[in-house]
Amino acid sequence: MTRENVRFKALPPHWRVERIKYLASVNQNTLGEDTDEDLEIQYIDISNVDSQGRVLEHQLVRFGDAPSRARRIVRRGDTIVSTVRTYLKAIAYIDSTDENLVCSTGFAVLTPKSYVHPKFLAYYARSTDFIDEVVARSVGVSYPAVNASDVADISCPVAPHDEQISIASFLDRETAKLDALVEKKQRLVELLQEKRQALITQAVTKGLDPNVPMKDSGIPWLGEVPAHWAVRRISRVAKMESGHTPNKQEPSYWDGDVPWVSLNDSKRLRKDDVITETEFYTTELGIQNSSAHLLPKDTVVFSRDATIGLCAILGRPMAVSQHFIGWVCGNDILPKYLLMVFKCMDDELQRLSWGSTVKTIGMPDVKRLVTPVPPKSEQVQIVQKLDEQLAKMDLLIKKIETQVAAIVEYRQALISAAVTGEIDVRHYADNEVSALPS
Repeated sequence: MTRENVRFKALPPHWRVERIKYLASVNQNTLGEDTDEDLEIQYIDISNVDSQGRVLEHQLVRFGDAPSRARRIVRRGDTIVSTVRTYLKAIAYIDSTDENLVCSTGFAVLTPKSYVHPKFLAYYARSTDFIDEVVARSVGVSYPAVNASDVADISCPVAPHDEQISIASFLDRETAKLDALVEKKQRLVELLQEKRQALITQAVTKGLDPNVPMKDSGIPWLGEVPAHWAVRRISRVAKMESGHTPNKQEPSYWDGDVPWVSLNDSKRLRKDDVITETEFYTTELGIQNSSAHLLPKDTVVFSRDATIGLCAILGRPMAVSQHFIGWVCGNDILPKYLLMVFKCMDDELQRLSWGSTVKTIGMPDVKRLVTPVPPKSEQVQIVQKLDEQLAKMDLLIKKIETQVAAIVEYRQALISAAVTGEIDVRHYADNEVSALPS
């Protein structure tokens, strides 16, 4: 059995299989080097297309100022397929009527022939079958890429033209419903995240007693705090430690058993209050031959460069990169309470940051950061109350995110089934949706 027979085993007998190059022109039009430098173009880069096939924005730029890769001319009805970093699934249908629309040479531009419905081709390019073929033909591990000629050589199921129209209309209608449902649930997650942040800020800066006398903290971002609380520089209640990167060119310094916190751990730091694993590990030798050193368990770390304000508690002894500050808490402050203070401090950290390309906070400003300091017993109560409230909220957020993932998966399956003939969409009335996830 041929590969095509396996891929299209459910293909209706009145459909046929053709290679993309017979259904569409590939990279038909490009801007030449003699293009007027003052020509304003609407530029689409790989980063402007998300994994759901949406063009998030166009960048208005003079041709003379545009990246050298801004060369492929695109028009309404085209489909653009990322040929670099193919795992990103940056594939989009161009619905815009804007003039001078140009995309990166990192895309293959598919311009459908007159006998191919543009959206049928676009939906096939979003199907699991097509994406799997693109990924399979990609070369490279960290930066996988595929030639446009290989994309053009991919086989595509082709329905009769009137059926292509029915499929495109069906998928337009059904994916719009699914997208609206996803948007509604994502908005609910955003509102819950906002409420979550408000709970943290209220408890950490105002305490749990709504009737307690208040005083002005003298710190703009902090506002009023309970009158019996102290307000102190963090460096007065915790020992500040900086980090370093052992020589990356020395193999004996890496792949050891010492966890080393870096910006590569951003996802983990966003998700977890306590971290026990890291992306990279150094060795004792690496620590000994650099300015890095082992920070004790329960140290609070936060990032001061690039993605500023990422924070967590070390669940075991670890080293950190120079992009992080470690705070070893003294007797007056709990690590979990200080962590929650940092989670309230985002606006202040952004205000203190500087730099045009990579934002950073200078060490003098880091040393001047302040925290409210309630009595230790009150810190315990605040942390316990927040743990209880946030656990319930996080459970609800996770439930909604699971629902969103199920809807997205269903959407993908629906597209794939429709464009490969596994379902006959002509049998579905306008108001029918089968097994729609709630």
